[in-house]
Amino acid sequence: MNRKGIPNWTPEEVEYLKTAWGTTSYEGMAKTLHRSVDGIRQKASKLGLGQFYGSGEYVTLNQLYRAFCGRNFNSYNVKTWLRDRGMPIHYKKRSNKSRVRIVYLDEFWEWAAEHRSFLDFSEMEEYALGWEPDWVADQRSKDFRKRIDHRTGPWTPLEDQRLRNLLEQHRFTWPEMSKELGRSEGAIARRIRDLKIEGRPIRANPHTGYWTPEVIEVLKAGILNGDPYSLIAQKIGKSEKAVRGYVYRIWKTERADNIRKMIQEESHGK
Repeated sequence: MNRKGIPNWTPEEVEYLKTAWGTTSYEGMAKTLHRSVDGIRQKASKLGLGQFYGSGEYVTLNQLYRAFCGRNFNSYNVKTWLRDRGMPIHYKKRSNKSRVRIVYLDEFWEWAAEHRSFLDFSEMEEYALGWEPDWVADQRSKDFRKRIDHRTGPWTPLEDQRLRNLLEQHRFTWPEMSKELGRSEGAIARRIRDLKIEGRPIRANPHTGYWTPEVIEVLKAGILNGDPYSLIAQKIGKSEKAVRGYVYRIWKTERADNIRKMIQEESHGK
């Protein structure tokens, strides 16, 4: 304890502060370290960590993106986040000759709610931005489950052989293949094409192919709730491929954030 009765900083706390500086908001760091925002600022000043643009109301665009995946915002993100999906950003003057792109957190969370199927919260630490709406915890859990269930790295020779063996048995459906291999149905289809394998998973029971009004309502509810297609497929007992095919046939796109808007407009009679 120092003279003011405040606990001294431990080496672990200092290391966290250095790592989180410029990525996590003041409030997020204060919550993690159980210290005041003023205490965070003072310690950062003593450590010479430089200027920080977070104010609790906004963060820089790079801070926001690093909170998601630990990397800086790049030109591809400009297209997918800003141009294609219209995430709101503003500019704050940094000096007479430069300015920095910032994102107001209230605007971001409103935008994120509409595009939750596009975003991936699985690598984003809880309260990394200082505060977050209640729905984020559920979305983070679903995104983490999707990442665990379906590997996305390069296929190994052992996996390729396993894929061939399963296809040669002529008894596995698309969902069953996905479960056996721990890969998404789309990834399996692409690998089959890449390896020029003639075999395909068998078709599901034809009696499961009907899209009843009840099944369609479950599909729409899942999309509105930000569920990945793989989870929706499990809920209604169909393959992810069948779900995606139906979605594209009805809405002419597989982008869930766009479909969500269309469903909302339908429900309001627009």
